[in-house]
Amino acid sequence: MHPTSDTIFAYGMNTCELGLCDVRVSGSTGVLGFGMETRSMKNFFTDMVASVGGIDFLKNGRCIISREYLNIKVWDMANTKQPIQNICVQDTLKSKLVNLFENDNIFDKFSIASSPDSSTVLTGNYNNNFHLIDVNEGRNIQYELSFHNKTVNR
Repeated sequence: MHPTSDTIFAYGMNTCELGLCDVRVSGSTGVLGFGMETRSMKNFFTDMVASVGGIDFLKNGRCIISREYLNIKVWDMANTKQPIQNICVQDTLKSKLVNLFENDNIFDKFSIASSPDSSTVLTGNYNNNFHLIDVNEGRNIQYELSFHNKTVNR
């Protein structure tokens, strides 16, 4: 749900698109999708890793964040052609996509949430890791949550 308008909501699809709806308008579905740069690089795994697993509005109400398998994208609601920011969160897995597909891990979904001031995004990862991402600077800090030791900053 939109943070300031209770009539607008967004949803992610496994077709690599985001839907944006306003319940005041009958049949209003604007679709936010990939930019042309992604469509030209299409291969067997493109749609699988680009499936939207998590979505949230930034609290400023102007942007949407989406979590795909390998990336987080920041979308400006006024520009649906391409994301304004693309942040890689699982770069090390790019070379292991075949193995991840064979083990069905490529279908795993990770949630995403934003801070009240819209400057930080939180998302999960494998092995008790999570990412805190500074949206303004694109800085990605990965933490490992450990129940036996102190939480480790990577």
